[in-house]
Amino acid sequence: MGTGIPTAIKVRTIKCTALKKIYKTTIHLIKSLPITL
Repeated sequence: MGTGIPTAIKVRTIKCTALKKIYKTTIHLIKSLPITL
């Protein structure tokens, strides 16, 4: 039972970091768009 909890935390951390990366890249693209236009 105790083994499933750390895995869930790891998965959540991976998901959070992935979302943060996508969020940062999206903001970067939106900010760079007016310059390219």
